[in-house]
Amino acid sequence: MSANDAEKAEIEGLFLLDENHAAVEKLKEFGIEPDEGTLILKRDIYSNGKSVCRINSQLVTLSVLREIGTKLVDIHGQHEPRN
Repeated sequence: MSANDAEKAEIEGLFLLDENHAAVEKLKEFGIEPDEGTLILKRDIYSNGKSVCRINSQLVTLSVLREIGTKLVDIHGQHEPRN
């Protein structure tokens, strides 16, 4: 089976947060508590286009996962200035 024939892709990220991190406040808005400062974001994407998102094993919508993700990662394009 090649990678193109896979039924599912799994993407997972582990983040260590201090209690003052900007993502902690946003997590609390959604009723999610970091587990001793540890945050695990996971998304399973199936070949039929559907996906399942989790934060610390708790099911969340894709929009919640994205909103939390924007507090954790800052992505810049190759030619974008960095502040």
